[in-house]
Amino acid sequence: MINPTWLTLKLGPIIRNEKDKRFYGNLFNPISESVVGGEKLFLLMVKKCVPESCLIDNELKYVDDVIVTFEGLGNYFDDIIGDYSYIRSVFFDVVKKQHLGGLRFDFTRSISIHVRLGDFNIGNQATDLSWFIKKINEIRDYYRDNIKVFIFSDGTDEELKTLLNINNTERVFFGSSIADMIAMSQSKVLICSKNSTFAWWASYLGRMPIVWPKDTGTKSIYYDNKNKEKFLDYSEKLDDSFLRMIDL
Repeated sequence: MINPTWLTLKLGPIIRNEKDKRFYGNLFNPISESVVGGEKLFLLMVKKCVPESCLIDNELKYVDDVIVTFEGLGNYFDDIIGDYSYIRSVFFDVVKKQHLGGLRFDFTRSISIHVRLGDFNIGNQATDLSWFIKKINEIRDYYRDNIKVFIFSDGTDEELKTLLNINNTERVFFGSSIADMIAMSQSKVLICSKNSTFAWWASYLGRMPIVWPKDTGTKSIYYDNKNKEKFLDYSEKLDDSFLRMIDL
């Protein structure tokens, strides 16, 4: 494997003055036994690059010595849906230690919500905050407890004011987007914004009970226990069988 080049420049987070500018340059250690440095540069300069679509049953159509490029979202999780334990293990091995604080965070007796705003405010993609409030109240009512709520978001405090004004809520940030994703993967239950592949990755790594708006573009990935994933509109309530799964 040729070690990926992570450093990038995204104007959106800079323009929106987000806490994490998403440069991605200080997130990962080199992947074990991957090609790095001068050898990487040489190969990228002299070898032909072909897309992953050239792979058929793990064999190249080409007989040439080529570099196969994997990029984009592809089939999302379809090709790795059953490999989450292995990918989680490798992922945590390569992530730099300063981003792993969420693995030690105590989520006991808490609800986590991920409110994607930022670029989702463009084109009306953001999930209405009232949807989060309704699901929080359903969980609290079931357990008859004012359970702590942790809020993960790229929005401003002003945009999140309705949620932050709810009793026993706290906004959390672990220092980077990937640190937040890792922390979210440790949640006891996760209530998500529609269409957020960020939250989708957290659920893939953590496999906690998770709730999505019904109009999300994300789809079920808990192939072995689909009842842990709920896709609900505003009028639909969480059922008791799901609520009992939450290991608060």
